[in-house]
Amino acid sequence: MVPDLAAVLSAVAYYLNSVLTFSGERSLPEKSRAAASYVVCFTAAVLVDWAIGHAFPTLPDVTFWSWFVSQGVATTLNFLLQNFWVFRGPRPAPDSHVPVSRPVRHV
Repeated sequence: MVPDLAAVLSAVAYYLNSVLTFSGERSLPEKSRAAASYVVCFTAAVLVDWAIGHAFPTLPDVTFWSWFVSQGVATTLNFLLQNFWVFRGPRPAPDSHVPVSRPVRHV
């Protein structure tokens, strides 16, 4: 894939996910996390594809299976990263003034 096209498609995917799927804020830190997650997913796909191709060179249709498994790994990893890291919601600050409610023990 042409690098410019890959960057454009990654940007489109980020904006679609931020609006339609995860309710993103589209801030600079969020965009940076998204870019990092795409690099991690791409790297994972390449490494899994390479590992399967080298581990099972005699497997019939090894090129297809290495691609298929690598895309599944990258897609799953991409969803998890976006769900739990890129588009994480604001974390509430711990409030030390609110007492922890404990069950009342009746004797």
